[in-house]
Amino acid sequence: MRRLIPSIAILVLVMAGIFIYLELDKKNESFTTPQEALKNIKEPTLEVNDMIDTIFFEDDNKAFVVFYTQIDKPKDYIALARFNKNKYGWIFVDMRGVGHINAFDTGDSSGIGGEYDIGLAQSEVAKVRLGIHEAELIPLEEDIVVWLFHNVSPEDLKENELLFLDEEGKIVENS
Repeated sequence: MRRLIPSIAILVLVMAGIFIYLELDKKNESFTTPQEALKNIKEPTLEVNDMIDTIFFEDDNKAFVVFYTQIDKPKDYIALARFNKNKYGWIFVDMRGVGHINAFDTGDSSGIGGEYDIGLAQSEVAKVRLGIHEAELIPLEEDIVVWLFHNVSPEDLKENELLFLDEEGKIVENS
């Protein structure tokens, strides 16, 4: 029994140390805003040329920052970074490209599902629907609109067609 007590004490101290280390790491990787977190990504997969907009979903502590990046020339590509809010602030989750800023890349879906789905549409588009879901829209200077669905399931993506609608509710073809 005398050997068991020091072993348990050492195990408790090790577990406490691991917990403290993980909490400090979480705190050090958290920032006051998603934009600040984006600026502090150590090795981003895509360079941030200019931030366009941030969309917050307070109900589940998520935020998405849409930004310009460069593939061939500055600001020729749209990308998105995803963030979660913890008790210390905003922490980076992942980043992905959305598409080139041109009419040829409109109308397609990233097909992610489960968390979010994003794409580009023509500027005539006033609403994007997927079943019962309606996308958040971010207009760009280049006559393109970025659309974002949050909390869509893979089933939603399979079973429903993306509808691109104008101000009057008419379908916009080849969006």
